[in-house]
Amino acid sequence: RVHFIKLTKALLSLPLDNSYFTLIHVARRFQESLVQSRRTTPSRLPTILTACRSGEVDESTPEAKFYKQGGSRAVDTFCAAVREVPLDGRSANEVDREACIRRHGGRHAVQAFHAIDTLYEDGDIDNAKALIQDYGGTQALAIYAAAKTSSPEIAGLIEDLSEDSISVLLDCISEVNPHRDLAYIIERLVRTRRNPQWKAKRTYIGRAPR
Repeated sequence: RVHFIKLTKALLSLPLDNSYFTLIHVARRFQESLVQSRRTTPSRLPTILTACRSGEVDESTPEAKFYKQGGSRAVDTFCAAVREVPLDGRSANEVDREACIRRHGGRHAVQAFHAIDTLYEDGDIDNAKALIQDYGGTQALAIYAAAKTSSPEIAGLIEDLSEDSISVLLDCISEVNPHRDLAYIIERLVRTRRNPQWKAKRTYIGRAPR
């Protein structure tokens, strides 16, 4: 209780507008949903992912923003790690690179990094960037879908988030390990990149935005 009071006083003493407090609330909901078990893939998520990959989704929607920001963060983290640690195949450098990636992008970036590690070892950096961008985007979109499914009441708050706020949000939760159910959903969606299996007219998660 004492720590909470001190933290609250510190926050209230700062010249913050309400958007920061909204972001804290949303981040907490995302954190909770990340560690929840789930039996099914969030509604229409595969369809929306296909639309995001093909550029057939409205860029102003949260779905498009999460996919874009997730992909950008993953690529930026990967590039930062490549600049800091040489790509010479040495095992010691592999450990250093993973540590560097985690420092820049958290556990979520490390998971994306492991998904493409054989490509950069072969020197195919451009293809590695494309795949890590898709992994990061898919990961962020799945996390968003899980949060919105678990806490429908935050839908209105999520709709109003800017791209910059979404990037901050993803950074705030980047050290939270997804539950194995969500991790499996993400991996399964990533594997459908070359062979999308779903088509539908609706390209938003949950109920229709009003």
